[in-house]
Amino acid sequence: MHGSVPVLPPDSDSKHQYIVTHVIASDQRLSPLFYFPASESSCRDSRTMCTHAIIPDDILELILVRLDSTACLIRASSTCKRWRRLIAGVGFLRRFRSIHGPLITGTYHDSADFTRPAGFVPSPSSGIDGRHFSLDFLPGTRNSGSSVIWTLKDTGAGLVLLERQDSLAAGPYKQDLVICEPLSRRYEVIPLLFGITWNYYTEAFLLDGGGGSIGLSNFRVICICAGFAANSEHYEAGVFTSDSSSYGWRPIRIHGQSCFRCFHLMGHSNGKIYWWVDGGKAVAVDRATADLAAFVLRDGVEGFDDDHYQATVTTGRDGEARIAVGRRYGDYVKVFAARHVLAVAWGREWVLEKTIRLPAVAMPCPQWQDSCWRFRDPASAGTFERKGTVFIESEKLLLALDLDSETIEIETTTVNLGYPLELPWPPLLRACRQAGIDLGHHDR
Repeated sequence: MHGSVPVLPPDSDSKHQYIVTHVIASDQRLSPLFYFPASESSCRDSRTMCTHAIIPDDILELILVRLDSTACLIRASSTCKRWRRLIAGVGFLRRFRSIHGPLITGTYHDSADFTRPAGFVPSPSSGIDGRHFSLDFLPGTRNSGSSVIWTLKDTGAGLVLLERQDSLAAGPYKQDLVICEPLSRRYEVIPLLFGITWNYYTEAFLLDGGGGSIGLSNFRVICICAGFAANSEHYEAGVFTSDSSSYGWRPIRIHGQSCFRCFHLMGHSNGKIYWWVDGGKAVAVDRATADLAAFVLRDGVEGFDDDHYQATVTTGRDGEARIAVGRRYGDYVKVFAARHVLAVAWGREWVLEKTIRLPAVAMPCPQWQDSCWRFRDPASAGTFERKGTVFIESEKLLLALDLDSETIEIETTTVNLGYPLELPWPPLLRACRQAGIDLGHHDR
């Protein structure tokens, strides 16, 4: 960028005063971008400095978008109205995010005995005080000998979603969801999905609220519950909306069906969550819009039986999702890819891309036991996420199967089941008159 911008160094004998603007070069040193004369009055009054007028908007955006961090961006936005206007633009914020990625402050981990809410471990590079992200403000967290069990479910945009169970509560088994915002120390209790009288398994994920934004007053939750009703085991699914005009749960129906014999998580890819449901059908929900699509994998999984088949999802190296399906005691993995077709949901259908024979690719691993294997639990695979790769467990062995090269190797990465906390975007500031103030909670 420097080579295309005229740089006019000041003459050492000149009587003019100069203002110099800088950009941070790749080697982290300040490099001069512009030299230009400044009148005596402009130097006297920073509010009228000609730096604001002489740099065109497009050049200024190129400078601002290369700021090192969100904190620097916030400081820059307080410089003047013009800078704030540029930084607040939707296009600028999207470009800044694409360059710098999400801001991860650390990870939450379930407590060892689950009797306390998750603990927070700051990222070494963040330099933040982890106490600001403590969940000790949640109800009942300071009671010794509590019968409440806390389980992490999801995190995102500065929010944490947990499941709360109290087996000793008076009346029916008490179970609900709690969503909280650690930085503001606020929370909301969400009654669990209707219809099931006792749950032994719950999945819940945060979705964006209306308008594509997310916060404690604007969020959605998708929940899958497995339990017993009318003496039979089944799954129910629903989406909770926090908006006052449509507050509450609405059931998920697939071809008119709202109760399912199976509803198993496959994983995440490209902002979507995937599940297997009855009869070999698959369901995906868009985390940004909450739109849901159901589809059937063609070629090779007809007569799907959840007791014998398993499936997982990953993101290919081309950026597109791949679904891998295999029999629990089989010797192959079928890989499905989406093909763009305007006449189907989301403009795509899933077709068989390849079949990988496991005995052939696993020959370099003598420990491989092809008689008993399974795809790694998606809830445990988040920290292993690797493009074009699915993870297979065989006895005590964890293997990484590369779907492109059709090779397999022993995975030695340490398991870390933490949930990363990504701060909201665009960044928000909250002003408090007093340190340590408790902003309360909202409990419907």
